[in-house]
Amino acid sequence: MYSHIIGIDIAKYKFDITIRDNSNSKYSKCKTYSNNQEDVLKLLSDIKQSGINESKCLFICESTAHYHKKLCNILSLYDLPINEMNPIITSKMHAASIRQTKNDAIDSRIICDIAFLNRMEANYKQIAHIDNIKFASRHRFDLVSKRSRTKVQLQASLDYLLPKYNSLFSNKDNVT
Repeated sequence: MYSHIIGIDIAKYKFDITIRDNSNSKYSKCKTYSNNQEDVLKLLSDIKQSGINESKCLFICESTAHYHKKLCNILSLYDLPINEMNPIITSKMHAASIRQTKNDAIDSRIICDIAFLNRMEANYKQIAHIDNIKFASRHRFDLVSKRSRTKVQLQASLDYLLPKYNSLFSNKDNVT
């Protein structure tokens, strides 16, 4: 069991955190940091200064596009327990709430509550090379798809403009 849960709501340029103490359910005031390496290190420094052992904390964040990757990768370099949470879970919790207010401070607190109620454990593993392979393979797939669409469009144009082209040339993709 973790001594504290740190709920993190991540956006493109910033992230908001709320710290929940598991023993007496107290919450810290929400703090905002820039989504860069310097501020992630500042977050770790602020946690240490508050007297919390960060290795006994569960850092839990929504997996929002690729914005959470930078934060999670830095935290994993320090072997800190991290959990990536599906943002659908947070939105369902909002839907179940009586008050329909939504902002980053409330989101970070809800993330803490969800982690506490579900007794979540760390599930993030830094696999940067796998992310790079995923990116490269998806990019290749997109390029191949674009090439295929372009070839189909070229053939359609040739069929319209030069109906006898295919009977005159064996390879429609040749230099001619």
